[in-house]
Amino acid sequence: MRFSNEFFREEIREGFTVVPMMKRAWAAELEVLDVVRKVCAEHDIKWYAFFGTLLGAVRHKGFIPWDDDIDICMLREDYMKFMSIAPKALPEGFVNPGIYAESSRLWAINKGYQGRVMADETYFSLPKYMNYFHAYPYPRIGIDIFPLDNLPRDPKDQLELVRKINDLQWIVEKWSMLKENNMLESRLEQYERDLGISFDKEDEIVSYPFTKYYVPVIGMRVQFLKVNRMPLPTLHIYHIQKKGMIFQGFLK
Repeated sequence: MRFSNEFFREEIREGFTVVPMMKRAWAAELEVLDVVRKVCAEHDIKWYAFFGTLLGAVRHKGFIPWDDDIDICMLREDYMKFMSIAPKALPEGFVNPGIYAESSRLWAINKGYQGRVMADETYFSLPKYMNYFHAYPYPRIGIDIFPLDNLPRDPKDQLELVRKINDLQWIVEKWSMLKENNMLESRLEQYERDLGISFDKEDEIVSYPFTKYYVPVIGMRVQFLKVNRMPLPTLHIYHIQKKGMIFQGFLK
């Protein structure tokens, strides 16, 4: 991608000073986004701007002046398709670290619950990296990719789904203990039946326990969920902290 010298000059937007290094971060992230865009176009995968990236595009016609990352999202089917093809579809020098990665090194790099595409520091020398990413010097530049799932409209069904997510999280955290006490089979049996899948019970959980879930709540009012005893506002992104876990989503 080409950027004029003017693009990288310091400027004030919305009363906020955007320094040249921030501009270089934006340019570097746009390079990664362009890589993802090309892969998605080739494989007929739809993606959307998300979180601050979406807000910036609408409100600021670009980046939020104080925002230094890019977030996109995909519907679950497209998200899983992207994660399955990414290791081979991404061009040389780019990887998708996290739970869908193919090596322990890449598992450890992204400890978030979301997907990610980033520059691989084992591929780029510093001069090559600086040249490709517009003199941005910090390694592992990338963008985050979030899945969007369908949820039932009935509030009781939604709470039941959240309960199941909590339970699966607990099983992940206690995986080894459940195996040692011959309890893993019975705890997973219902989920295998309901989901139509089979867990590899001989596998070991090698990653850390996840601390976040993404839960989009669409097409309903949620008045029984509260934070600090205050009802959650509608049409607002919310965070619910409970037992060290954070739920994120939309209320409508």
